[in-house]
Amino acid sequence: MDHLGKLVILLAVITLVGVASQKTCRLEYAHVFQFSCDVATLNYSTITWRVQQSDPDQIVPLNKCTLSQCQATKDFEGIFLASATTDPSFSMIVNSILYGNLTTKNYTTLKTYSTWRKLECAHDNGVVNVCDTFDVYADARITQLSANNDTQLTANIGDKVHIECLASGFPDLSVWIGKNGTTLTAVGPGQGMDVTLNTCLDAATYVCRAENHNTVDEKGIDIFINCSLEIMNTTQAVIHAHLYDKPTITIHVYGHPSPNHFGLNRASGQKVDNATTFYRIKYYRDEIPYGRVEVQFYQLKESDFTNYILAFGNDIGEDTVYSFTLRRIVTSAASIVSTMTTAGCVVFGAAAMILR
Repeated sequence: MDHLGKLVILLAVITLVGVASQKTCRLEYAHVFQFSCDVATLNYSTITWRVQQSDPDQIVPLNKCTLSQCQATKDFEGIFLASATTDPSFSMIVNSILYGNLTTKNYTTLKTYSTWRKLECAHDNGVVNVCDTFDVYADARITQLSANNDTQLTANIGDKVHIECLASGFPDLSVWIGKNGTTLTAVGPGQGMDVTLNTCLDAATYVCRAENHNTVDEKGIDIFINCSLEIMNTTQAVIHAHLYDKPTITIHVYGHPSPNHFGLNRASGQKVDNATTFYRIKYYRDEIPYGRVEVQFYQLKESDFTNYILAFGNDIGEDTVYSFTLRRIVTSAASIVSTMTTAGCVVFGAAAMILR
């Protein structure tokens, strides 16, 4: 190998060693952090924690205490310096610990720490480099969604609702406001969005979503709009069934509040008596503002196959009306004869096989 090749390898090794020797320390919101500086010296009197910030020439001392009077002392933005210790052999082993608790701090405090470039432990005999770089971050978090932090509210058509999407996180925080899972717009962490409720279909679950790094936080507010119930499937339904079947008719609707009364009549105007025609009506809430009304029949009789009118409402505007028809599936005589003939052939063939 020539000299140039050896030089390249040597430089690569030096680079790798240099990279490997770099120590990255983490400061994280809502966590306790701790840095230790173990110093062995026989002539020890003082120790000082100091930090180098963005400016390479700016060294800021964080705390300083003598060995005999090293008490836990409040210091730089809630950071504390723990007491020094002496081991049983009486050789001077100093374990100075810099620690803090960011659980009671606002996440913006981390912006101060983000300017840190190096953390040093200085003592009488020199300097110990504890951290070369810092990884400073706070998880994305939605702190407020509305003025009163409500999880749901009810409004009227024409109202304007302000969605307050306050979020925290550091660094690189992104915030969106979405409607029923669909992204509407990106907003700043301390901003919001005005939503004008023009129609009943503007009712939805509005969601604030905050992201940074690999953390995501979401909070939603359900906005209901007072309006009458409207039917989505407007065509008349024809349901085919056999005698004694249990068919279900589903009517998809939207509106708020939920229906509080139902009425089922035959098309002739005669009210359906649940004592003779067995049925049940229930309402199910789906994704806001949608829902569905289900009518289920039991033990259908010949007289139950007719035209029906279902009326229901929520006391806003006129009742909603839906028409449908129950039609009987009739098995023809030819089909019955064919079925009986086939069954007879099978029985005769089986008997012939047994006789053999």
